[in-house]
Amino acid sequence: MNRLSPSALAAMLGLLLAGSAAVAPHSARAQPSKKPHGKPSPAAIVVQGKIKALTQPPRPGSVPYKDAVIAIQLIGVKVLRGSKLPGSSLLIYTWGMKDNKRAPAAFYKRGQTLTLMLQPWGKVEETYGGYNRIDLEDEDVLALPTFWGQAVPPVRR
Repeated sequence: MNRLSPSALAAMLGLLLAGSAAVAPHSARAQPSKKPHGKPSPAAIVVQGKIKALTQPPRPGSVPYKDAVIAIQLIGVKVLRGSKLPGSSLLIYTWGMKDNKRAPAAFYKRGQTLTLMLQPWGKVEETYGGYNRIDLEDEDVLALPTFWGQAVPPVRR
């Protein structure tokens, strides 16, 4: 039987404890940040819809990670540019916290109308799926068509 030295055992215990600290207590599901920040593809769909539900990112500096993804249920979705969508209610993931600062989506409110550029989650999950994510708790919402979303800046006239 192999025995570990006390220092090796202490190091392993430290790694285990450090790994468990990466999960925020308010988070339904948190994952360590491993992936680089991605950029949207030019084939993104632009939509407009109303926020029915959303999650909030952690307070910057209150968790051991600097980036977090939040979830938004968007309803009454209309396509402004791009291909058709499989319904008018969608689950959108977007940045809630970046580099320990609240992202613009952290200030969204229920009932607010948004214009977003979307990419199917399956196409960007490898890029964004490894970040800490705060999901909605409604299982029906988690079954909706899922996309990564980024706000579209207003057009200046």
